Amino acid sequence: MFYKIFKREDITQFIKTVLSEDIYINKDIPNMISEEKISKIEYPIYIFIDAIIKYFIIIDDERLFDNYLEQLKQIIKKVENHNDIQMGIIKLLIKYAAHKNNIENIDNVENKKKLVEYFYNKYITEGYFYHSFPSIYKDSVLKTGLDPSNYYKSLDELKEIDEILNKYKVDNLFSKGLDKIPYIAVTDSFFMAYFYASSSPLYLKELSVDISDNNKKNNGYAYLLKDYNECIKNINLFIKRKEVKESDKEKIFKFLETEWANLDINNSTLTVAVIKRKDIGKNNLPNYQNILNDVDTNDIYTSVKKILETRYNEEEIVNKIPADKITVLELPNIKNFYKKKEDEKIKSNIEINNNEVGSATIVALLGVLLITLGVTITIIMLGK
Repeated sequence: MFYKIFKREDITQFIKTVLSEDIYINKDIPNMISEEKISKIEYPIYIFIDAIIKYFIIIDDERLFDNYLEQLKQIIKKVENHNDIQMGIIKLLIKYAAHKNNIENIDNVENKKKLVEYFYNKYITEGYFYHSFPSIYKDSVLKTGLDPSNYYKSLDELKEIDEILNKYKVDNLFSKGLDKIPYIAVTDSFFMAYFYASSSPLYLKELSVDISDNNKKNNGYAYLLKDYNECIKNINLFIKRKEVKESDKEKIFKFLETEWANLDINNSTLTVAVIKRKDIGKNNLPNYQNILNDVDTNDIYTSVKKILETRYNEEEIVNKIPADKITVLELPNIKNFYKKKEDEKIKSNIEINNNEVGSATIVALLGVLLITLGVTITIIMLGK
């Protein structure tokens, strides 16, 4: 399946290219995804890997993958905004799914139903959920599974830091519900799983930004690269501007230092637990029959999009998930591809996008059409 795909040199080389060329970074992306800020440097990498995962879940044919990969690279490179990139990837997946199922006319109603059923069975019925976690717990997860109670070892200390921040009018900084019963957050979006893996544990990232005025240039950058000194600088900015008392300052720094060491952040890898939907009771869609019934009035792209769209950015699971229900993936780590000598160039491009996704541009739409034409030609050639 997709568990070893990230070792391929062409995959890692593309990630390096994304980090070094502005054309990949300057995309129009949503301001917020699951209420989390996604930086422009992360976005193309997450969307790229997410599309690869979707291919192996839905198509799972290594003979066609090289062609799919080249077309995917062109989408990421040439298409300019999130909606168009998503549609380009959906069109790509549909073309390859049609080829695999020997379907030539995707506008035929019966063929559309076959494709919708195929996507539903592969992506929903037999699909997956994901949970990102600090890599120090990898051996424990593989041995004993995912236990919500393990995630609350520093809860008292975290509450104390939260109370300190509240004194300086920084409310609700931490996304984790500190007063909830222990739970594990899972998502049906590999894009979001990659984000959470890069940001894990999220409470350290949230503490390590310039929280005094939501400084956009530093927001998430330091923790993305696991740069302890930069994280300290960000906290110092907050301390100076808010005139934090010395006793509170010491507690904040001690918490960050202790957690950083205990979780071995400097040597951390990006780890994601893969769990079958059926094992957490999420392997069906209540509106599936409506999607299937509407294929005669909707185009195939709209119908498939409804199946692939994210429904659970952060679903709370309170029950333990046993080890035999879990596979652990290690993802490419952005910090390992980042080159210090390019520091200023990358740093200048990492600002958070504060604009909502705009309407499709003519250039972007033309790019999608050309890509789709290219896919059609590729599949025709493969079929010979």
